[in-house]
Amino acid sequence: MLSNLVRKIESILPQEMNIQILSELIKEINLTPDFINRYVQFDPENYKRQLIFSTWSLTVYVISWMPGQESWAHHHGYALDAIKVIRGKMTHWHLKMGTQEEDIPFESFERKRYEGPSEVFTDGDVVLVDRRCGHQVGNLSTDNLVTLHFRFGHPPEDEYWRTTDDTEMFVWNQTEGCFDLIQPEPQRYRSTLA
Repeated sequence: MLSNLVRKIESILPQEMNIQILSELIKEINLTPDFINRYVQFDPENYKRQLIFSTWSLTVYVISWMPGQESWAHHHGYALDAIKVIRGKMTHWHLKMGTQEEDIPFESFERKRYEGPSEVFTDGDVVLVDRRCGHQVGNLSTDNLVTLHFRFGHPPEDEYWRTTDDTEMFVWNQTEGCFDLIQPEPQRYRSTLA
C-alpha cells in the first residue's frame, strides 16, 4: 500500500503537488493495526518518533505520545504534512501563515505551548499542515496517543526556510521488497524553490 502511494506521488511533478492532492492520496491508505503496532514505542521522557520509510519525495513515520507529552510550536518550511490519528485524542494548534518568515516560529528546543485556539482530533481524523504553516501537537488526554505522519518534501534546515537540494533518493525494489539507495539523475529532482 505504501509503495503504491510512493508511485502515485512520484508521478506528480513536485511543483504541482499541493495539500489537497496529498490529502486525497493518503485517504486511500489504511494500514493494519498489526503493521502500525510494530512502530509504536512509548517513552516516559518524551514522545517517540519511529521512521517507517523515507524516499526523496515522502517520509512516513509513527509518533507515540504518552499523556502530557507535546511538541513545541514549529513549522516544516515548504514541506506538506498530513497527520492521521490512529488511536487516542490529539490536541492540535494551527498557526496560520504570516506575511514574513519570522511570523512562523522555527523549531527549537525551547518547549513552550502556543497560546492560541486548539482542536481535538480522534481515531481516523486527518489534520493537514500546508507549506509555511506552523503547528503544535500534544496529548492532553489521560490515554496514550498514536499518530501516523506523511510528509511530502523536507523540513527546513535553518531559520531562513532553506533546505538543500536532494543528493540521493530511495526507490522501491519490487523484487527484494525493500528500498534501494540510488543517485538521482542530474537536474531531474532539482529544487523548485530555489
